[in-house]
Amino acid sequence: MHICLRIDPGRLLRWHVWLAQELRAIEGARLHIVADSAPPWPLGMAALLALEQVLHGGAHGCNIVAPDALPAPPVAECAHGDMTISLTGKGLGGDGIVVPLFDRGAGEAAALGAVLEGRAPVLEVLADGRIRPIGLPAMEEPDVALKALDSVMARMVEGIVRMVRERLGQISPCPAAEPVPPRPAAAVSGLRAGRFAAASLAGKIAKRIRRLAGGRQKTWMTGWRRIGPGQGVHDTFAFDEGAYAILPDDGKRFYADPFVCRRGGRHFVFVEEYPYATGKGVISVFEIGEDGQASRPRVVLEEDVHLSYPHIFSHEGQLWMIPESEAGRQVALYRCVDFPGHWEREAVLVDDVAASDATVFHHEGLWWMMASLRPPFGSSWDGLGIFMSESLHGPWRAQAGNPVLVDARAARPAGALFHHHGALYRPAQDCTGGYGAGLCLCRIGRLDAECFLQKIERNFRPRLKSGFHTLNAADGIEVVDFFG
Repeated sequence: MHICLRIDPGRLLRWHVWLAQELRAIEGARLHIVADSAPPWPLGMAALLALEQVLHGGAHGCNIVAPDALPAPPVAECAHGDMTISLTGKGLGGDGIVVPLFDRGAGEAAALGAVLEGRAPVLEVLADGRIRPIGLPAMEEPDVALKALDSVMARMVEGIVRMVRERLGQISPCPAAEPVPPRPAAAVSGLRAGRFAAASLAGKIAKRIRRLAGGRQKTWMTGWRRIGPGQGVHDTFAFDEGAYAILPDDGKRFYADPFVCRRGGRHFVFVEEYPYATGKGVISVFEIGEDGQASRPRVVLEEDVHLSYPHIFSHEGQLWMIPESEAGRQVALYRCVDFPGHWEREAVLVDDVAASDATVFHHEGLWWMMASLRPPFGSSWDGLGIFMSESLHGPWRAQAGNPVLVDARAARPAGALFHHHGALYRPAQDCTGGYGAGLCLCRIGRLDAECFLQKIERNFRPRLKSGFHTLNAADGIEVVDFFG
């Protein structure tokens, strides 16, 4: 397949280079880079991005770069193209033309328009006159336009590459799990860009003052409650944050990502413990006594990298744990050799991948793993990857279309999967209002080696707190966490 990538060499952006590099690496694709002209940016856009480069630095996707950054020099024409990808916004609706869309608008200005409103744009491509959805990215730093745009462009690059691989027959087409409704594109003006820049600078100063002032800030906290048959969120799809007892902390750390298990008639909760002094998470455990009181948490697992999300489960009479260790670029399996405090690393299930909150389960004869995958320059809040294996210990193989879902509303795992009225459900984080701003329950409609489909059945946003991003239950105890 011959691919013509049309760009403006006079306004070459770093994300254009990312896309060119990824397209060139696809087996069976031959890339031709074609020089074209793009319409001028709206008033104030170039000034805003230049100011942010001074304030925040870094090699961002919407930084202007020199043409020699491309993997091949641009040519005047592309005579044998099977597909033309236009990054100049030209050719909308033309046969064989693919145009990236941000809130149904072409070009970086359409993406920035959404960012100036404090939200991510819905990503699509217009291919051969038809709309193809990609998803809804997350913005980890929405008050910094360049960093927000990085997350947007990283997922756009993935979506275009996936489309090309589908046309080459390397992966099977799969419809969007639940397409995000399109939004009207927002305009960029000098006044709006100036107001955004002023607010961004003010926010940066305020964060600096808060760090210098010290004192207790909003943070994550772990809660639990006792439940009877049919009383938990998994059964009722109803949630009241006021019903949970809160694990106290000393102000020098927080506790989050709770998983609960019962051993010898006693309930134990494993959590991420994050001491502010070290800035590195460890895994701790506490016990919920018969009187409903929690013991003081104690550390049971520490590594050289940050650990969190201690996903625990039983298999073949033993207790296992998969803690998140994205910083180490591994998904590792630990076996409990002396409950609850002695765990040994058993195996590396997936290597050389930036995966967060890996959650495994056995379904229809296979082991499945769901995890949030972070692309280069992108976010870990919005992309769901799936891996599968005949054995818990592997070998694990990735679904060819990873990430199978790009959706800040319901991609990142938020706890163990469960069955409800014969259907398989997964808790997922809703990061549209920030990291862990809410939680949703998603019914899985299709799960196989080629495709994944889910539907959001219920959303939860706390009234008393400002976040909710983990939900688990076992044998009469339900555990959650909040931000507040």
